[in-house]
Amino acid sequence: MVIGPEKNIVINSKALKNKDYFHGLPIDQDNEEELTVGRLEKWAEQLKNEIINDF
Repeated sequence: MVIGPEKNIVINSKALKNKDYFHGLPIDQDNEEELTVGRLEKWAEQLKNEIINDF
């Protein structure tokens, strides 16, 4: 079980790497729908920065 920076709990996920890092974007539409748009914007910005820094 991993508790992420936003207090999300992940159990037995294939998206975990070394039980420390979650790969992908966890979205909880059932309990935290109001946070989805902000999470998508933040994730898109992170991906954009990572892609730009790789070139």
